[in-house]
Amino acid sequence: MKILFILIPVLLQSYTLKDLIRLAKSNNHLIKSKGYEISSNELKLKSLKSTYLPTLDIQGFYQNKNNPEPFTPKGVYSAGMKLDYIIYDGSKREYDIKSKEDEKTSSKYKKISTIKDIELAITKEFFTILSLKSKLEALKKAKQTIYNQLNKVKEFYKVKLATQDKVDRLQSAYSNVLYEIEILEYEIVSHKKELELLVDKPITNLERSSFIKEKPKKVLLDEILSLKYKASSLKNISQTIDSYYYPQIKISDQYNFYGYQDKPDTTLPVIGTLPIDYPKKQNMFLISIGFRVFDFGGLKDKKESVIKQQLALNEKIVYKQKEQDKNIFLAKKRIETAKASLKASQDSLKAAKSGFLVIKNKYEANLVDNVVYLDALSNLTKAKARYEDAKNQLELSYGIFYYFLGKDLEEFIR
Repeated sequence: MKILFILIPVLLQSYTLKDLIRLAKSNNHLIKSKGYEISSNELKLKSLKSTYLPTLDIQGFYQNKNNPEPFTPKGVYSAGMKLDYIIYDGSKREYDIKSKEDEKTSSKYKKISTIKDIELAITKEFFTILSLKSKLEALKKAKQTIYNQLNKVKEFYKVKLATQDKVDRLQSAYSNVLYEIEILEYEIVSHKKELELLVDKPITNLERSSFIKEKPKKVLLDEILSLKYKASSLKNISQTIDSYYYPQIKISDQYNFYGYQDKPDTTLPVIGTLPIDYPKKQNMFLISIGFRVFDFGGLKDKKESVIKQQLALNEKIVYKQKEQDKNIFLAKKRIETAKASLKASQDSLKAAKSGFLVIKNKYEANLVDNVVYLDALSNLTKAKARYEDAKNQLELSYGIFYYFLGKDLEEFIR
């Protein structure tokens, strides 16, 4: 019992829209995935930068010949080290690094874009659930009203003051409202599960939230910025391909120690012992220069392919910029429509409330039948649901507007 008492505040915790967005930023697995991509690109960049430094390898071998050549030891073993350093590579590493820096920046903007996509998805689910809950609440009130009237009519029927058809109509209306409640409860659960997937946390209650009503300046969507850096990365890759036509200059220095096993007898008749000196250590310095002369157009075609990819991305960027402007225009129109809808639904609710009170009084005085009463109750229920939905649609419209302006929705939530 004590444990249950402790858990009640946790189970009944209400989340605002801002709370949910913050949870998603910490918990969402798609956002975490983008974070690992950034880390991967940072390590690739770090690895490339290290290629400007020399490399040092330690090496060794052991060789044993069953039938060695004359004057050759049967066994030879060696240990040493090798130093390699690239003096010039036609600026290949320079453009490789620039390409990886662009990829890293592109992945950062891709992560921000993913965060904002998830923010919008959470916003849509949040206000959808609120609208459905408002409709459910209105239906439950209608259900209780119909239930009370049904019981009253049943009592009247027992004493022959009401007919069977009145009982049947109210019973039918009661059954229908129960069915509508079941459908709504399923819809709410479906949207809640989607919301829980986005924030990776169980959600019980939602607390009403709203957006600040402003008109900030547009910035490019992070998706577009990500594409721009990806296109820049491809441009640097094309420059890297050109580097193969320039000289590649490399130096290496190798130093080895040698040991020998089963040295041969070098004594010859008449001549005597041959003075064969097996080296105990050796240093070898090498400088190499090479460049591509002819490759049947392979590199040229490869570069052309990369350039085409870059041009394709540039066209996509232009399209996305125009698409952003179009969506901003439509989002503004949506806000205007939502405001008009809110005003109309407010007036409808006012009319439905006063109309229902009049019909209710007449029904209780037996001046109208239950068909008229149920119609009035239905209109009131729908008017309440439409009004709450209109309020939520206005908030959602502002969320969509800020999203297409390239903003972080969390900053605009009250």
